[in-house]
Amino acid sequence: MMFMQFFAFGAFSPILSLYLKTELNFTGTQIGMILASSSIAAFISPLISAFIADRIIRAERLLVLCHLAGAVFMFFLYSQKTFSDFLIFYIGYCIAIGPTTALINTVTFHHSPNTEHHFGNIRVWGTIGWIVVAWIFSYLWLNRAAPGADASRLAHALILSAIASLVLGLYALTLPKSSAMQSGPRRIIPSDSFAVMIKGDVILICFVGFLISAVNRIYYFGTAPFLSQLGFKDSSIMPIMTLGQFSEVFMMMLLGASLLRFGFKKTFIIGIVAEIIRFSSFALAEKFTGFVFLGILCHGPAFALFFTGVYIYLDSKCDAQSRSGVHQLFSLINYGLAFLFGNLSAGWMMDLCTDNITRQINYTAFWLAPAAVSILSLILIALFFPDKKIRVD
Repeated sequence: MMFMQFFAFGAFSPILSLYLKTELNFTGTQIGMILASSSIAAFISPLISAFIADRIIRAERLLVLCHLAGAVFMFFLYSQKTFSDFLIFYIGYCIAIGPTTALINTVTFHHSPNTEHHFGNIRVWGTIGWIVVAWIFSYLWLNRAAPGADASRLAHALILSAIASLVLGLYALTLPKSSAMQSGPRRIIPSDSFAVMIKGDVILICFVGFLISAVNRIYYFGTAPFLSQLGFKDSSIMPIMTLGQFSEVFMMMLLGASLLRFGFKKTFIIGIVAEIIRFSSFALAEKFTGFVFLGILCHGPAFALFFTGVYIYLDSKCDAQSRSGVHQLFSLINYGLAFLFGNLSAGWMMDLCTDNITRQINYTAFWLAPAAVSILSLILIALFFPDKKIRVD
């Protein structure tokens, strides 16, 4: 399940900005608007599934509907060539697919005891799916294109993603029941979930999560065009970016041990330091290309130790009734507000850093902004987040 979820996302996410820029000739601002439009869906879909999942329909059945609808939208998205049409169908896709990550986390947490120990080992299969699709699509499809024609094949990543969503939607029909439906009168607002979200430590981690998620969008927005400007072939960009996923696999396997040894605070700090190193390395890479590989490798600890750690931390605050809502509400922050801010900022910065004559982008300036935000995030966690060790049952 995790494998196919991130296989579907990994098929197009790393190269979508490159496809829109080089093949459809959209501006940085237009690309930012398209990618930021996913936040519109994120405002809607997490709220819907927070109030519906395990209340009106079981989480695993809602997962089926979301992926089948997402597959349909992605098939139509493949044929769109104008900005307005692409934007409309992309919003439709994001509304459909938006709840799925939190739903899969919900199903996983319901069926996995001792999530602090085991969730990293489960989530790592999502990373493996991301790696597999990058290498399959790049070397079995893009690399076999005629010279200079690999860019025209980038659109086929959308078809591959649609097929993966279709397969996952059908597979989800076989999933066992994740939990009992809640009994008693249903409330429009799940107050049990909001009660978790208004705790001081949860507010802080959600705010820092917003900042780190926003700069993470700048990473995904800018990396593929950045590598292209540095001279890398289109067929090599996705495999190069998977270096981050390889390091993520390694760090996922260490996540449980890190949480038990260092606790949440120090684990989060290590992840944010990796973010700072990543963007600082990218800022130096135009002069020293080798730094780009260091920056990409830092994706692993940045993602595994912070983002996955945050999901585990939030889950430790939940009971069975609040779990689905909490994960969806965090997704509202993570995929809604942060995606909106991060993608719009990235598009604006790309146009601002683009030379009007040469059309080359000053990526040194482009990458320094997310580095500064990451430093701010580090300060907030270091000064204000409680340092508690995990109890071993």
